Amino acid sequence: MNPTCARCGRTRESVTDTAQLLAWAREREDGVDRWLCHDCARTHVRDIEGKLPAEYW
Repeated sequence: MNPTCARCGRTRESVTDTAQLLAWAREREDGVDRWLCHDCARTHVRDIEGKLPAEYW
C-alpha cells in the first residue's frame, strides 16, 4: 500500500528524498489511518500536536 497525503494528495512514491519520507506523519482516527506528507505535516505541526480536529486546519 502506498500512502497518500490526506491534505494535498501527494503520494509517498513521488518523494525521492529519504529524509522527507521519514517526515511523513500518520494519525489514526476511527480505526482509519490518515497520512500527511512532510510539507503538510510541517505546516500543521501545531494543530497535530494540539490534537485539533482536521476540519479546523
